[in-house]
Parts: sequence; structure tokens; C-alpha cells
Amino acid sequence: MSKIQPISLMLAEQVQDQELKRGYQLGIYTLLEQIGRGGEAVVWSGFDNVRKRIVAVKVISTVSNDPAAASMVPANFEREVHLVASLEHPHILPMYEFGMADTFSYFVMAYKGMGTLVRRINHGPLSLLEVAQTAREVLSALFYLHQRGIVHRDIKPSNILLDSQRRTYLADFGLAKELSQSTMVLHTGRGTGPYAPYEQQTYNSITQQSDIYSLGVVLYEMLAGQLPWGGQFSLATLQSGENEVLPDASVHNSEVTAELTAVLRKFTHFRWQDRPQTAEAAYALLYEALPVAVQSVVGRNLHMEKVEEKKSWAQDVTFLLETHQTGWQPDRKFPLGLTHLAFLTAYYEHAPLPEDESVQQFLLRGTLVHDYNLSQWWRKTEVPALRWRASIEALASEDEEVMARALGLLLREPKGDVQLTSAATASLEKLVDLAATSGEWRVRRDALNVLAHLLPVAAAWQAVGISKEGDTRLAHLALEESTQGKLAVGIIGRLRSETAVQTLVEAYDAGDSDVALAILRQIQQEVGSLSPTIPAHIRARLRWQRLKEQLLEDQEGLSLARSLLGLGAGVLMSLLFVFGYFSLPAAQMQDMLLVPYPVSDIVTIVEVNDASLAQYGRWDQWPRSLHAQLIEQLEAAGAQTIVFDFVFEADTANDAALAEAMGTAGNVVQPVLVQGDAFHDLEGRLRYNGAILPQPELVTAGASLGHTGILHDEDGYIRWVPTLILVEERPYESMAMAALRNYLGIDSSGNGAVENGRLSVAGRQIPVDENGAMRIYYAGPPAEAEEMTFTMVPYQDVLAGTVPAELLRDKIVLVGITATAEPDRYQTPVSDGRPMYGVEILANVIESIWSERFIRVPGTAVSVLILLGLGLMVGLVCVRPVSGLVFALSIAAVYFLLVSGLFDATGLMLDLYFPFVTIFLSYLMVTAYRYSVEVRRRREILGLFASSVTPAVAQATIDAIKQGKIDLNGQEQMLTVLLVEMRGQAEYAANHDPMDVLAMLTHFRNKVVQTILSFEGTVIRSEQGETMAVFNAPLSQPDHAWRAVQVAQTIQEEIEQYHQSLPEDHPHREIAFAFGVNTGRAIVGYEGPGGPNSLTVLGDVVDLAGHIIAAADAGQIFLGEQTFTETTDQVEAVPQKPLYIKDRPTAVAVYAIVRPKNEEEIWP
Repeated sequence: MSKIQPISLMLAEQVQDQELKRGYQLGIYTLLEQIGRGGEAVVWSGFDNVRKRIVAVKVISTVSNDPAAASMVPANFEREVHLVASLEHPHILPMYEFGMADTFSYFVMAYKGMGTLVRRINHGPLSLLEVAQTAREVLSALFYLHQRGIVHRDIKPSNILLDSQRRTYLADFGLAKELSQSTMVLHTGRGTGPYAPYEQQTYNSITQQSDIYSLGVVLYEMLAGQLPWGGQFSLATLQSGENEVLPDASVHNSEVTAELTAVLRKFTHFRWQDRPQTAEAAYALLYEALPVAVQSVVGRNLHMEKVEEKKSWAQDVTFLLETHQTGWQPDRKFPLGLTHLAFLTAYYEHAPLPEDESVQQFLLRGTLVHDYNLSQWWRKTEVPALRWRASIEALASEDEEVMARALGLLLREPKGDVQLTSAATASLEKLVDLAATSGEWRVRRDALNVLAHLLPVAAAWQAVGISKEGDTRLAHLALEESTQGKLAVGIIGRLRSETAVQTLVEAYDAGDSDVALAILRQIQQEVGSLSPTIPAHIRARLRWQRLKEQLLEDQEGLSLARSLLGLGAGVLMSLLFVFGYFSLPAAQMQDMLLVPYPVSDIVTIVEVNDASLAQYGRWDQWPRSLHAQLIEQLEAAGAQTIVFDFVFEADTANDAALAEAMGTAGNVVQPVLVQGDAFHDLEGRLRYNGAILPQPELVTAGASLGHTGILHDEDGYIRWVPTLILVEERPYESMAMAALRNYLGIDSSGNGAVENGRLSVAGRQIPVDENGAMRIYYAGPPAEAEEMTFTMVPYQDVLAGTVPAELLRDKIVLVGITATAEPDRYQTPVSDGRPMYGVEILANVIESIWSERFIRVPGTAVSVLILLGLGLMVGLVCVRPVSGLVFALSIAAVYFLLVSGLFDATGLMLDLYFPFVTIFLSYLMVTAYRYSVEVRRRREILGLFASSVTPAVAQATIDAIKQGKIDLNGQEQMLTVLLVEMRGQAEYAANHDPMDVLAMLTHFRNKVVQTILSFEGTVIRSEQGETMAVFNAPLSQPDHAWRAVQVAQTIQEEIEQYHQSLPEDHPHREIAFAFGVNTGRAIVGYEGPGGPNSLTVLGDVVDLAGHIIAAADAGQIFLGEQTFTETTDQVEAVPQKPLYIKDRPTAVAVYAIVRPKNEEEIWP
């Protein structure tokens, strides 16, 4: 069975009205470009859309002045291509398919793009080895043909194709003839003059020896680098008249021996009977005439191994890249033609992309230049930097058509910065030149938009942004009052170019002051500063304009109303603060400022823990001799001060021993346990009605006494400790102060007094409140098994003498209870849910005084000023709700950071609760005021869009207009157009009452419009069964293409569900919809007071959407190429027949969404 696949003759109908050109679809092949022409034959390169490979398509005209001959051609052609298609040999060019039309016939064959033998010969004589290898391969192919009774009849260099490894392929069988046939075949049959033997030129009997003759001439030409006698005479002609023989090639090639010359003359003998009778015999003669070194390389026989097509393809690809890509500079034009580029890209559809980024960039540049599979390769090049580089380099060296494509692609990319290398500078200058001089306004616009994409934002003002000339031209563009001018202003702001600013200053001085000043003002707003080169008089005018705007424009500038509202919030919170409201949450919020800090290690706690109780029994049954022993052990270890945190109030038998131990030590501080409530009737100290003291003899023996009083806040937390108290007219200082006096050897007789909020103790100035209470600066959280703020050792270990002496020597040793059942435990700001024992609180107070880490609380006046300042600040900066909230949060965050830093550095604890409430109350009051002012303005313009978009979108659009992001006077932007067209309404109208027709139109129109609005689309028009909507206008929607496709799919599904809910004979089941979705750039603007649908969209994207929906049948969703590209990850779509539109140079690609329905495809 023949491997050739004929193409249906109905193709003939497709070519009658349209000439062959790039993009023409010939069956499964897409024509690319003409790669050869001769006589009535034209060779095209093409792409096999099924096997994804490049092929050669030879088209032969069948039009002839001789009707009889013309009638023969198709039959002969079909017979011969079947003949050639049956051939399979490593050195015969494969043929794939053929077809015929009324005016031409064509066949499709393998593509070998490395040229023919002619190219090799043009470089001069070939080496003997290369000639021998070529001869062996061609003779192998001829031997294969001759065995099957086929004579090629046109062996010549141009019919011998080469691949990158210089393997040969015999091609062009247009003159091939089976030996059993005697009828005239295609073409003249004479072959090509310099190569054909005499019998072929005179139409005599043609044999396989005729091919050997032609090959002999070809081999001579390869060795000599030219035809015999320079091609002036035909060897066959001279042989017939003068008995001439083939000249000696050794005069041109020193490798040619006499034996080789004799063999070539044998090949080209005048009489075919005297030539080698077979190709195999011819090679045997040639082989014997070769030097031994050449023989060892080429081999003795004609057997050829088949080369895998993929391997050969890979070798050709490598050769093309090494030949054209290596050494090519991107600032030059792309070196490959369309066919070679398609050959490379087709290979990489089967093989993974090379890791070499330069190759990827090279291929992308080629697809950009030739507009070949550009969208596909743009997506395939995953590294954004490569896409940027390939595009901007094309701008500097390719023509304007390529530049326009590059600009369009770059605008689809996310914004990015390009390094200003010399190559990039040339491209950027080219962009500026395009923006200034191009005759196509879209190119000018895109060039500026790409500049904004490419250019990095300069960190500071610089002398030159792109180049001196480029910056100057940008400034001149900015002076144009146009869309391009606005874009140029933004670019100057990104560049911060002093050269461009100086050009604007010159325009100001030349009389164009208003425009130049407005531009400088815009640049100042974007950049935040002005170039230092701007003269003082222009700076003064700019400052005056800015001040005037701030004073007169409530939205952005100073506002008396907002200032008063902010101050009002501050006054309200100040009153609450002064009168003591919300003091508890204020204190709790201040607790967040307390973080652990490193202690001085002067305190060691001897704890009576659960293990102590287990060893010595119940606490109230312990003999006081144990405490006497403890004192002796601590004294022996060198403890500086010993402090007991429990009172020896009862009289026991061991008191004498304890008193003796205390007296001997001389450094024992004992507690005074206060009883009852604290009275605040004294200045600088608290008063208690009673207290529990140790036994008198113990008091006498001890060094001093100190009270253990603490103050509970409303939440039960211990934040304050009294420093001085009065009990029954007797003063006591806190036990922490008594311990420190003893530790420092300071006399404790006579307690100090509070002066100016300070209490002097042991050389320290302790800040206290009006009652003499000190706020505790906790050093760390309560002790845990693995983590303790202070050194803690068990009571029993001290008695046993197992505690290292260095933990006790020169320390203040606190002896207290930490047993689980001990009630002396309290919640503190650092407790984190775990109570802290009283002895630990005492240790924290001692550490705070010793290290002079005090919590200082500012006065009421300072707090009030802070509240008023914060309220005023928020009122001034909160202009819009979102930005105002950001500012309010930022002010709160900055205030918190400042308070935290100030507390860590100085101990000054500012309030957090009231300032935070002031900030957000001020924000809420200002926002409510602004909202009331804006409601009326919004109502006035909300009607502009209310019937074509949802209210939420309309409001967002209004905000964008006020922010300058949307210009209703007209702007050009990227968007997606959705066309929904009702099908079947004409038939419906012909068979139904007019009222029914209008009701039907209204019903389906509402379904379509509501679905569009649900996806935040903008309805441009909806009438007579046709609806047009756009996405990404007027409001920005980054996923606009996907939204439009979703709308089409949703409408389709809703209509199907509606149909299913109807009876079988319901007339509405006759109604269906077609959809066209196209993405591109269009002009969007407001035409003026012309009704609710006054938003207008103009541009090629709308016109093309109309062509796309015209090609769609009912129930189909057709996508334009850009829409398909942007939604390829969300939907499955298949290519449709391209659209050929008048005045468009190339066909328009169209895709249809594939959507299964009941396990069958709904698309035809």
C-alpha cells in the first residue's frame, strides 16, 4: 500500500478566488514562504499542522497553451508521484502527499534546508574524500532506483540536496521514468544540457547508464569546481561530433589521479554500452581508483544505514544555530528567514527548550521579526528578562512593523526595570524617536507606554536619564497638550532628568509659561521634589500654586473643618483622661511595654518549696532553730544582707537561739506585715491602722524592719508598692529599701521625705506618686522550672551546705515561701497567667531600685497635649477613607514605636489607650464628615453609568475619575469586547405577535445584561437581540479577558437551563446565542449628554469582534487570538478556520471554546 496520502480535490474550489500566499491552508499544511521557482513550478515551505514539522510543497501550474498536453499532465503527474512515493532509501528525498486542483498540481516532500550541491561547488573544488562520499551515496540511491526499473533522468547538483552533515538526498523526480514505459512523461525529457547524455538529448532510448553519465559530469564538476570547459560546451555535443572525451580534472585539483580520470571518462563514455552497466559496477570502478586512505573511510559496498529523521533534524538544528546564532550580535537584523526559523521552532515543539538563554532569546527574536507563532513562543519563554531583552533589542535594529509588534507584546508584560546598558540606551532612544516621528499614532503611544514600562525609577535627580538628545525630545513631547504629552510627563518623572527639566525651563522663559509650569507641577507631584537646577522665580510660582491648592481644595489640602473635628476628638478624650475614666484598660495597655531586662545578680532567693515542706514537715511546725542554722550557713557563705519574707510573730522555745543567730549575723532584715486598708490622707505616704511585728527579742536582734505592703489595682494586678507608710504613728519604709540600706551600710534611722515626686534612698532618686507609691519595673516573668529571672536555691540545700558559696557571697539573700499551697501569690503585668510569689515581687523591687530602672509617669498636662496633637494630626491627614485609615494606622504605629523606644531608653511610660482611641475617634469623625459632603456629589454623577454598570462599579469609577486615573474626555487602553448575538429571532418574529416578540427580546436581554453586570462588565449597547459589553473600562480589571469569557459561558449555561425548563414545543426553545470575545486596545470616552449609554468604545478591536461573531454559529463562543492567549490557562479552545478580512495582510486566528455536553461535543 502506498504511503502517499492524496488530498481531496475539493481544495480546488478554495484556490480559485484567492492566490497562494503565506498562511494559506493547503489541507493540513500551512504555507510559509516561497523558497524556489523554476519554469512553471514554485516551491513553498510549509508547516505540517498534524506532525508538527516543516515540509517543502512543490506547486506546478497545469495551465498550458496546448490543451492536449495540459490534459495529460494531471494523469502523468499522479502516476509519477505515486511512483516516487513508493521509494524508501536513506539518500532519496521522501515524498509525503500530493494533490491536484484545476489550475495546479502539488506534492509535499521532506524539507532539507541546508542547500544543494551547487552551493558547495560554488566554493571551489571539493576534497577527494567528500567527492567519494557523495558519489557513494548517490550511486547507492541510483542502484536502489535502477533495481526497480526507474531512471532519474535529471542528475545534476541542484537536484542533490544536503543536510548539515553533508549527507546527500536525491530529489526532483519530475523527469523520472519507468523503463517499461515508452510514452512521453512529464516535462521535456531532455534533462539538463551540460549533464544529459546524447541519447537523452535526442529522445533515444534512455537507460540506467544515462544516470551514470550525468553523475560522471557532476563528479567532475565537484573535483574541478566547474563544468567541463567552464560550461561553454556540452560534453555530449562534442562527443557526437568530435569524439571528445571528458577533460582531465587534475589541472584544477591535485588530488585527481590518472586512474580517477579514467574512471570518470568511463562513466561519461559516448556509447551507453561502454559505460558501467550498473550503479554498483560504477562504484566498484570508482572505489579501485581511490587512494587507500579514502577507501578506508568510504567503504567498499553501497549499503547505507538509514539515518533517523529526529537525529538528522537535531543535527540540522544544531548546525543552523552554530552557523547563524553563534557570533550574531542582537543589534543587527535577525539573520534567518522565515523557513529556517520555522524549522527551528518546529523542532523545539518536540524537544525541550535549550538551557542556553541566548538560544531562547534568538528564537523569540525570530518569531518577533517574522510574526510566526509569536504568542506561543512569548508564553514558552518563561523568563521575563529574556522576553524584555529580545523585544528591546529588536527595537534598535528592525523595521517599524517589527517594532510595533514588539511594543504590543511588551505592553502585555508586568512592569519591570531595564538596566541602562549601551545596547538598551540605543533601544530607548529608538522608542523616543518613534514616539516623536512615527506616522502611526498607535506606535507613538505604545512607544511611550513601553518606555514607562522599561525605565527604572531613578533614586535621585540626574543630569541625563536616557541620553541628552532623548531627554530633550521627551520634554518637547511633554509640551504637546495630548495623550502622548501626558505620557511623556510621567516618563520624565521616572527618569528625574535634569536635561528634560532644563528644556521645560527654557520653554517657560520662551513664553510657554503656563504649559511648562503645569508640567513641572505634575513632575513635582509624581517625584516629590524638584530638580535643583530650576530657577528661584519658577520655584516661587510653584510654591504659590501648591499653597493655593492646599488652602482652597478640601480634598487634598488644609481643612479647617477637619482640623476642628480632630481637635474635638482630642478634647473629649482629654476630659475622660483627666477625670479618671477608663484608667484600668489604660494601665493594662501600658503593661505591653514591660519586657524582660538583664538583672544585676545582687539578689539570691532561698525558697521554701514543696521539697522543703516534704523534708521538714508543715511550715507552722518548723522549729526556729532551723532558721538559726540557715542564718549561720548564710553568714558563713558571706551573705551581705539576709531578708526574711515571713514574720516570726509567735513566741516559741527556739526564739533565743534565733535571736542569737540574728544578733551574731547583724544583717538580718525582718518584715512588718500591715493590716487593714490603706488610707491616703497623708502626703507622700500611706497610713495603716495596724501591723504584725516579729517577737520583740527578734526585733532587737535584727538589723532593721521593712513593711511588705503592696497595692492591688482593680483587676487584682500588682503594679505599685508603697515606699513609706505610717502605722500607729510609727513610720516604716518598704522592705526593699531597708534591705538596700543594710546592703550598702547606710543608717536606716530617720526615713526620707518625698520632694517633687522623688524619694531619695541609698543614693537613688525613686519617682513616686502623690501617695509615695512606686510603680514596679518588673525585670522578668514568674520563675519556672527551666527559666528564672533571679537565682533561686532550695532552703534545705543551704542547710545541707550544698549550695555554691558564690551564689550567696556578697548577695542580698531573700528567704521566702514558694510552695504550691502558699497564698502569698499575686497576678502581675508580666505574669502571663501565672501568679508571682511575694518574695519574687520583693526581688523585682530591689532590682529596680538598685539598677535605677524606674517607671516615670508624665504629668497630666503632657498627656493632654499629646491627645490634642494626635487628634489635630489625624484630622489634617485623613482625606479619604482608605488612605485616611492607612494614615491613622501609621500614626498609631509610629506613636507606639516612639513610646516603646522612649520607655526602653528612659523609663518614661506614656499612655497608649487614650492616644489610640483619640486617633481612631478623630478618623471616624473626619470620615463621617467627608462622607456627608461626598454623598451629594456622588448622586449627581452616579447616573452617568448606573444603567450600564453596577452601582459599586459606578462608584469606584467616580473615585478613579477624581483621582485622575480615568479621563472621560477620551483615553486609549487595553480592554476586552464581548458581543452577544441572538440567533433565531427573525424566524420567531415572523411567526409571533409583535407584543410576544418584544416580550421575548426583553426577557432574553435582561438575562444577558444581568449576567454581564454580575461580572462587573460595562454594557455599551443592547438592542434588537445584539448586546455589546466591554471589560476593563471604565474601571481597571486585570482579568478582563477571563471575565468576558466567563460571562459568555454563564449566559450559555443559563440559556440551556432555561430551555430545559420549558416544554418541548415552547417557542423560546428556538432562540440561541452566539458569542464573540476579542481583546485589544481601543479608545474609551464619554460622548456627552446623550442618555444613559453615553460611554463609547472605538477601535479595531471592536470591528474585529464583529467579524469573529459573524463566523460563529449558534451556541459557539469564538475568541480572538489575544483573548485566547490571556485565557489559555482557564479554558480549552481549538483553532478554527482563519478569517480573511479585506485590507488585512494576514489571516486572523480564531479559536472556539470546547465544552462537552452530555459526553458529546456541541461544536461541529
